[in-house]
Amino acid sequence: MKAPVLTPPALTSPRPSRVEAAPETAPPIASPPWLSVLIPVFNVAPYLAACIASVFDQGVPGVEVLALDDASTDGSGELLQRLATTYPGLQVFRRSRNAGISEARNQLLDQARGAYIWFLDSDDLLAPGAIESLRALLQREPVDLVLCDYLPLLSPPPCTAPRPGVKPRPTFSGPGRQRITSVSRLVEGIFRARCLYAWARISRRQLWNLPTPWRFPQGKVYEDIPAAIQLALRAGSTWHEPEPWVYYRRRAGSIVNTPTARSASDFAEAMRGLRAPLMGAGLDAHARQAWMAFTIRNFVAAGRMTRKLVQPDTAAPPTSRITLDEAQRLRRAHLDALEASLPMPVAQLQRQLWLQGHWVQAWRLLRGRRLFRSPQTASSKSS
Repeated sequence: MKAPVLTPPALTSPRPSRVEAAPETAPPIASPPWLSVLIPVFNVAPYLAACIASVFDQGVPGVEVLALDDASTDGSGELLQRLATTYPGLQVFRRSRNAGISEARNQLLDQARGAYIWFLDSDDLLAPGAIESLRALLQREPVDLVLCDYLPLLSPPPCTAPRPGVKPRPTFSGPGRQRITSVSRLVEGIFRARCLYAWARISRRQLWNLPTPWRFPQGKVYEDIPAAIQLALRAGSTWHEPEPWVYYRRRAGSIVNTPTARSASDFAEAMRGLRAPLMGAGLDAHARQAWMAFTIRNFVAAGRMTRKLVQPDTAAPPTSRITLDEAQRLRRAHLDALEASLPMPVAQLQRQLWLQGHWVQAWRLLRGRRLFRSPQTASSKSS
């Protein structure tokens, strides 16, 4: 079966590369690939070999695989170089100083030549047959953006398969296996599914460059949130394939499972950044409602995160804990971000939700505002 005939997208001038090619790395494949699998790597030595193997075991031609080690300290970079000898098609890049996952993804994106881009986290796996299924889909429906589902991988290495009975997690709420051309329908389905991971999206490379270049916010976590929305707004056609093409590993040391004051602030900033592009997208009422529900739900979660970070000044807290004064500043920043993330003032939205019968969302919004009260005040009221 031949690889799909896909015209590589036109590129804007790429930014200067700041990565160092490892001596053992393979040269780029001769003809333009139809797919680039991009893998940022940082301190994932126990998981890395299985991740790389899950890609090369797909056995589909016309695919380039690029991995960038972001100055790992656990030997992941050296392991990548050894894996490049096992898998000659693996292109390895290394940084001498850590810059974070956003910059690693950006640099991989600048190096990629494929017509389509698929990011993969270095502790996750591609499901068997995922790339072949993608290729067959694109031959039938050459859409701009593909959303795939995933299965959580709950066991530590050497486990490389989900537990029996674990159900796939959807990335889109709505009918699957249909070409989606309505921005409102797409945005509504994404927000209702509440899954905005970068690795659950396969996009045309030109979406990252046209009409203007867009890259992951540097030095930030929760960078997947703005990326998912930017791709949705730029795509002229989208397809949701309700099959789990990714095995997503949840581990205690990952960024999303390690709440800190920085991650809480980055989350608020990511949500704040959605308002301008979404307000300019001409969304219908259903999409706007899904956007508001997603925002409210996540700010409630952020409020809980802030509470968990508070530790009395007299204690010997772990590094992730914050003082009451720091929590107060974070609380004010979150309230400001909540106001800036919604299409109307919070108090007005609260009344509208009650009047329109959206009582669950109204209660969540009220709960979120209470969670962002001064931790000291909340503590005294509960005592």
